Formats: sequence, C-alpha cells, structure tokens
Amino acid sequence: MRGRNKPWANDFINDNAHLIYNKELEDNKPLTLEVGIGKGDFIIANAKANQEYTHIGVELNTSIFAIAMKKVVNDGVDNIKMLNIKALDLPLHIKENSISKLYLNNIFLSFYIHLDVSFFSHDYLNINNYFVLFLPNFS
Repeated sequence: MRGRNKPWANDFINDNAHLIYNKELEDNKPLTLEVGIGKGDFIIANAKANQEYTHIGVELNTSIFAIAMKKVVNDGVDNIKMLNIKALDLPLHIKENSISKLYLNNIFLSFYIHLDVSFFSHDYLNINNYFVLFLPNFS
C-alpha cells in the first residue's frame, strides 16, 4: 500500500510502544498473524469478532503502520499487537509453533509464499494446518 510520509508516525509509534508485539511477553491466548495489515480495518474487525485470540499485525510501511496503530488506539481494541517489520523477519520476532491462524492480505506476498514455502515451514512457524488467503478484488 502506498502512503505519504506521516511526520508524526515515529513519535506516535514510540508513544504507543505497548502495542508492539514482544514474544517474551505473550499472554495465554492463541495467536493469529496478519501479514500486510494496511490501515488496520481487517485486523480490528477480526479482533473484535474473535476476542479469544491475540491478533498480531505486520506492516512494512511505517506511515501506514502508524495509521493502523492510531485506529487500534482509537477503537480501544486490547487484543491486537503490532510489528513494523519485513515479513521475512518474522522468524526473529515470533516463537516457533505459536501461530494458530495466518491471514495474508497482500497479493505480492502471497505469490512470493507460493514460490518459497519454506518461509512458513515448521522450522519457523506452525500454522496448525489452518491457512487463510485473502486476495484483493480486481473487479
């Protein structure tokens, strides 16, 4: 997703560091992972509908990430944690065998994963045979 640089983004992210996912501070809820959260509408709706999970959202673009974080703060959703990283860095931030559900919302990432499925091999993440793939509507 393209987005203009938001000068307030880094300060806002730092001020809301409690929303940044830390694998060492996990709660006992099962985890879902959404890669490519964009402005956060899907993860917020999913978190509200599925309170029994902790939802982790990953977004590379810092400005878009800050917009999503602002929505999470404004909506008061307390079961969302976020990471502003490359998807390829996920194994450094998420414990092995910890993801129950995976949501992909970026068509370019989904094509990449089809080419290199080792990224989500059991050596890194166990998605418990549950895989959800969302592709954009091209109509």
